[in-house]
Amino acid sequence: MRIDTFHKKYTEVDVLVVGDIQELANRPKTQSEFLNIIKNLKSKGAQIILSSDKAPSDLLSIEKRILTRLSSFLLIDLKSPALETRIEILKKYAKRQSLELDESIIQTIAQKYSNNIRELEGAILKLVAHSRQLNTKVDLELVRKILKR
Repeated sequence: MRIDTFHKKYTEVDVLVVGDIQELANRPKTQSEFLNIIKNLKSKGAQIILSSDKAPSDLLSIEKRILTRLSSFLLIDLKSPALETRIEILKKYAKRQSLELDESIIQTIAQKYSNNIRELEGAILKLVAHSRQLNTKVDLELVRKILKR
């Protein structure tokens, strides 16, 4: 994609959502264009939502002028979900996959994966794949076998 096409595409939106901005590290040209887009959108009153696995102060390879701009944003530190939240998330993922899981299985998975939601979704997807491949119901033994890897 040419830079002018890229710039036009991202400056004509009302809402910009960018995940993992730490990936801009050590990419000066991309950072420069990103800053231009942010300035343009902010002047138009657009909503800008950014995520990173690090606080702005820990983004050492991001240009200072971008970090300064980010300091004017509302910053929210999202913590890992609590056990009860992980259990509810697992129930929803399992239901979405038409996977019936006993409460003990859900508890086991929720206790094993506490860092982030992606781990929970990955655990459900692994169980779905194995149970369908083996044509078997998911039980605690299968969970321990599959998720110990």
